Parts: sequence; structure tokens; C-alpha cells
Amino acid sequence: MKWVIIALLSLVGFLQSIHAQDRLFLKDGSEVLVQVLEVFSESIKYKRFENPSGPIYFIPKTEVVRIVYQNGQIEEITAIQKKPDIQPVSSKLRYGGPRIGLTYLQAGESKDRMNDIFERDINPIITQFGWQFETRFFTLDNGAAGLIELIPMFGGMEQGLLIPSITAMVGYRSAKGFELGLGPTLSLGGSGILIAAGSSFRSGKVVFPINIAFIPSVTKSYQNVLIESEYLNPITGLYEIKTELKPAHTEHTGFRITLTIGFNSRSK
Repeated sequence: MKWVIIALLSLVGFLQSIHAQDRLFLKDGSEVLVQVLEVFSESIKYKRFENPSGPIYFIPKTEVVRIVYQNGQIEEITAIQKKPDIQPVSSKLRYGGPRIGLTYLQAGESKDRMNDIFERDINPIITQFGWQFETRFFTLDNGAAGLIELIPMFGGMEQGLLIPSITAMVGYRSAKGFELGLGPTLSLGGSGILIAAGSSFRSGKVVFPINIAFIPSVTKSYQNVLIESEYLNPITGLYEIKTELKPAHTEHTGFRITLTIGFNSRSK
């Protein structure tokens, strides 16, 4: 009888010692007896039940379903998933680089001016070769950016001509590569305002920007003008002044439209 009482007391003590420990219920269905020391946002700090004076362990909260403390309190575990710090790819891209394209020149004052310079009738479709330089003056968290662009080009080389032009633009590029720009342009045909839009496509580490630029035609109105010129009168043999009236008229500069494509490698 004495041994039975001792055995019962030992069993009760053992059961009480079990319930006096904290228990971790894991997602794999197992249960671990521990002494929970501290619960962090992403992990649980504990010691093993069988070795309370031993080393300290940490277990990720993503592996734990609940904690049952020695006082019977239950804590369900919801691990906080840390979001990866991913920077939009577009915010690391630089689109400056070589440009090639075609320009169409509408008949008008600008084309007539170039015809006079080269003393020939220029084909209205000319090739373009150049480079786009860009600087960002702001970049948003989603990768969108504000740009300042400088684009020097040379056209007409397929016709044996060298027609320089230069454009400066202020633009905006979205995180997905769509862009808009506006700025002054200067060429042998005169000056104007250029409006540009485009998008970009990626293949591996290479970016292919495609843009279309438009320079609208400007209407110029001229008043009556008296033009005086000196000529030699063949009858008198003397130089005389001849006056001609150039009547009021309207001229159009003619629009210009350019399609360009470029490429560059991805860089920070």
C-alpha cells in the first residue's frame, strides 16, 4: 500500500511538472515542452524543458501555431510576414543612348529654307542619327522620374546632306516606361516647339525606347513691303533705283514628325 501511495504521488508530481511548463504547438503537428522566455515579432525565445539551465533557442513564429502557457493561457500565433524591400526595376534604368529614326518634312517655309541652303530640293523623308542625354531631377518611390533631356541629331546623310538639329526637353517617365516631353528645338529649318511621347520595351538587360516627336506648323503673316533694288539701265548706262511692292501674304513653316528608336543596357 505504501508503494502504491508513493507511485501515485510521483505520478501526480510528474503530471504537475508537465503542466508547469509552456508548450509550443508546431505546424508540423508536433508539441514541444519549453520555457518561453520572450516572444518577438518574428520569433520565440525559449529554453528546453529537459534542460532549463542549457542554451537559449529561437524558433521562427512562422513554424508555430500556438503557445499554451503553464497557467493555461493560450496565445495563437500570427507571424508577421516581412515584405521584401524591392525597388522598382524602372527606377534603376537609364534610357540615354544612341538614337536612329526617320523625319518627315512637310512642304513649307522650313523646308524651303533648307532647300535654299543646299541649293537643291530635299527629299521630304530624311534619316536621323544622334544620341539622347538625360538627367533625372526627381525620382518617386514607384520608379517614376522627372527628366531633362538633350538630343543632338544629324539628318539627311542618305541624300549626301548634313542637317544638324538639337532639342532640349523637360519630360516625365512612368515606372512602366511611358514618357512625355516638351521643349525647344533648333535646326537649319528654323526653331520650334517639340512635343514627344514614347514607351520602352525590355529584352533581358537591354532597353529599347521608341519615341515619336512632333513639331507643329506655325503660321506667319507678313505685311506689304516695299523693296528697293539698284539696277543698271541699259539705255542710259546709269544705275537706277527700282521699287517693288511685295504684297501682304501668309506662310506656313510646315510640320515635322520624327520616329526614333534607341537601345541601351540597364545600369544604376
